Amino acid sequence: MFCILRYNEQQRNVSYVPDRFEASDVVLRPDGLIIYVVFDNTILIGAFCTPLATRTMNCTDKLLYWSNNTFNKAKSEFEGITYNSLQDTYFIVQETIPSTNTPGVYNSKIFEIQIAKDHSFPSIRLIQSCKVNWTFDSSSKGFEGLQFMTHHKMGKSYLLALCEANKCTVQTAHNHSINVVGHGKLIVLEKHEAIHNGESTVSFQEKQFFFPILLDPCLWVSVGIVNLPSDLEFVDYSAVSTYSQNSLIYIAVTSQENSQVWIGTIEEIDQSPYFRITPSNRSSVYNIPQIIGNGNTCETQYCNIEGVAWVNENQLVLVSDQEKATQGVVCSFKDESIHYFLIPNVKESMATYPSYCSSLLLFLTLYTIFYFPSH
Repeated sequence: MFCILRYNEQQRNVSYVPDRFEASDVVLRPDGLIIYVVFDNTILIGAFCTPLATRTMNCTDKLLYWSNNTFNKAKSEFEGITYNSLQDTYFIVQETIPSTNTPGVYNSKIFEIQIAKDHSFPSIRLIQSCKVNWTFDSSSKGFEGLQFMTHHKMGKSYLLALCEANKCTVQTAHNHSINVVGHGKLIVLEKHEAIHNGESTVSFQEKQFFFPILLDPCLWVSVGIVNLPSDLEFVDYSAVSTYSQNSLIYIAVTSQENSQVWIGTIEEIDQSPYFRITPSNRSSVYNIPQIIGNGNTCETQYCNIEGVAWVNENQLVLVSDQEKATQGVVCSFKDESIHYFLIPNVKESMATYPSYCSSLLLFLTLYTIFYFPSH
């Protein structure tokens, strides 16, 4: 079925509606009724009703706008979104921005926003936007995912930023050799407030929203690196999400190139990088369902998975980007879409890592391509 995003009455005078929706990440609202989707081609955010919402309330899928209408036409380069459970806000990561100091060098930027629960217009309020002190050598291979983490023992909070490329360098981005894969990294970020004239700066004018600024209200500082398992042979990394159950924290990491999801566990530690991947009997790489192609070969159909979020301990929701011009027609059937999957018991599956046509992720349901009606 088509997933139709409707407008609030106040939105009818908004002239800008994107002609495509390159989904880049997804997050579940704490009440489980709404999922928010960010796109890398627009700063507008999609609000979609979950199956739970459609059964329990009158819910409508919507396109959410920012308070300053000038920004609503901007290309975002947003690649990750995560919920801040301490402040009831959301963090969004912008993949890269040009460095203000060094040509050919790029940083990322973290946005903290608040979303109106009733989705009134405008729905999104910018709280803060701050640079990350991590550099990249390419504008297209930066951070691809973001996860908010609370370190309970230390009483601190961090962000885990997922590098798209192995070793976090562009040179490895399309290198499939055995020496390159297996070097996935999560950069642990801690927020440092900027001090100016003896006072902490906590906000800035929204007119500076998408432009390099000399005076950020804060800086996200790298305080450690969490290495993903060396036997996780992903060519790239496209999204990250965690889920807490009792004393365990499950972590899911997706790969667009491999069309797979890895699930493991992560725990707190007392020293940098403050988190580490731990062994688990549930740890495994799950194939996103493939199809049988010509010559009985396996063929990828979920070619553009860019976002992942946990619904519960046995269910994931994934979102997919727009099909690339170089990809086959089969990729167009699942692009710009929302997908729900169940995670089976590994012993119940007929496939094992690295890759077979039979899928480890069981198809549950699918919202088809995003579509926006005219005013």
